[in-house]
Amino acid sequence: MNENYLNKLDYNKILELLAKYSLTYLGKELCLNLTPSFKQNRVTKFLHETLEACNLIVRKGALPIFGIPNASIYIKSLESSYSLSSKGLLDIAKILKLSRELKDYFYKDENFNLSDFPILDGYFSSLYSNTNVEKQILSSIIDEDVISDDASIVLYKLRQNRRKIESDIKENLNNMIHSRYLF
Repeated sequence: MNENYLNKLDYNKILELLAKYSLTYLGKELCLNLTPSFKQNRVTKFLHETLEACNLIVRKGALPIFGIPNASIYIKSLESSYSLSSKGLLDIAKILKLSRELKDYFYKDENFNLSDFPILDGYFSSLYSNTNVEKQILSSIIDEDVISDDASIVLYKLRQNRRKIESDIKENLNNMIHSRYLF
């Protein structure tokens, strides 16, 4: 479509308003990059997707979706063989959790007829979830600044050794302070 027409229709302002309703960075990005289509098969496909999504929400209620961080930074780090920070790992765990919850939302109810949602079934089935990785991250990292002692055996032993040394030092200082004899 002619850029002039889109400017006259304030198309970019409409896209910005639409993007405000998106909870994820990917959704916002997709909203801002929407372009009008005049191909009948493409418009029909989008209308069917929208109809399925509306019917799904009517039948099952709102999707369990929340804001997720931009994972592209972490993916680039991993592709470059860098390790992730604790914040990066927590963000990946959030994404895995959201993916798992979305799959559960769509597939968990055995009485729900999935044949009414062939397009959405393709989207939900392509979601990746890994509960073992998700649980391991969430049990190992308490917050961005605190790694649990149970994150690894080596870390547990190091921290245990540190506590023992601190205790020994404290005990020796107390003995020195409370001793009758000065050294």
